[in-house]
Amino acid sequence: MSNELFFRLCEFQFSFIELFKKVVDAKTYPDENKRRVYGYMAEILYGIFICKLEEENRKILRLQLVQFKNTKQLTIFTGIKSVFCQLCIFLFPYA
Repeated sequence: MSNELFFRLCEFQFSFIELFKKVVDAKTYPDENKRRVYGYMAEILYGIFICKLEEENRKILRLQLVQFKNTKQLTIFTGIKSVFCQLCIFLFPYA
């Protein structure tokens, strides 16, 4: 990833994570997985950023980096779903 794209990604992710921190206080979660909520949001934002680059006709090389053997469905944290929906509406208003 070029420096230009890296800095665009950082600006994109951290601006939304800062807004998200104002809505969701992960320190109050007793479960360690739930306290990782900002990391989960960063992973989602990374995927959105890659999709945005594809819309700009950038070439994206997709490789399988990890193979998950034991997966289980995690519950949606309170408020995250609505914030994520608002984020998508903001990023893709004409979709």
